[in-house]
Amino acid sequence: MPEKRIVLSVDVERDISKYIDESYIGVKEGIPQLLEILADLKIRSNFFLTGNVCRKHPAIMKEILGQGHNIGCHGSEHKVQYYSSKTREWQEENISKAKKQISTVLGKAPKAFRAPNFSVNSDTIRVLESQDIRLDSSILPGRVVKKWRLMKLLDFREAPREPYRPSREDPTKPGDSNVVEIPVTENPLHPGIPIGSGTLNYFGKEEFLDAIREVRQSYVVLLFHPWELVDLGRHFPDLPDWVSKACKSNFRTLGICLEELLSNYQYCVLEDIQEEFLATDK
Repeated sequence: MPEKRIVLSVDVERDISKYIDESYIGVKEGIPQLLEILADLKIRSNFFLTGNVCRKHPAIMKEILGQGHNIGCHGSEHKVQYYSSKTREWQEENISKAKKQISTVLGKAPKAFRAPNFSVNSDTIRVLESQDIRLDSSILPGRVVKKWRLMKLLDFREAPREPYRPSREDPTKPGDSNVVEIPVTENPLHPGIPIGSGTLNYFGKEEFLDAIREVRQSYVVLLFHPWELVDLGRHFPDLPDWVSKACKSNFRTLGICLEELLSNYQYCVLEDIQEEFLATDK
């Protein structure tokens, strides 16, 4: 039996919004090639869609759903970096709008959510409950973000690393909300960041696989972004060096890695983990 399972999750959004105004190269060029690899290996994955990507590239979004992947919500767009900096009313309006945008294109409302930049707070959990979303994957244990190196925007250092019901007062603590939190996996070799396509491009194949081997949880949630799947620096030469290094058209190596993981572990989707958690959470 495999010692742990692998979840491949993809945040489908415009090209890195912190540095680029309006570009979808990753969605247009990266997602179709990723879908080919996943189809060849028969791997089902979780895709978290922003509403504006659904509106601008409906054919690609329909292809994701048509290939049997699970769909989640990633907000209306990725322009706002931190949901936790917004009011509950703003979050309610934004998530409701995103659900409608996704449902209009795909004919199916998402039942899972991931906030941009892992930026959930207590208001987010309450909004998800009100929006009938029962699965969240927005917590990255070990992550700390400070504004001007002083004010904490996020502090997930004490968050659980296995599935739990987050508290309505503090999503980093277990509670009794109706939401199941399935945390993104922290990279044990580089604390505070996830393991994903950026890791593979920046650190290389062996370190990517080593990071997965070092994870001590019962599962590994990998995090991919479309813009990490293309040579973004070729289109935008003024990007920070770390962004350019993390963004490569590296599909041959990616396919080899995913196939190697398939031979050593079992792939699943977040909903499988949610179902198992609920079966034991009596």
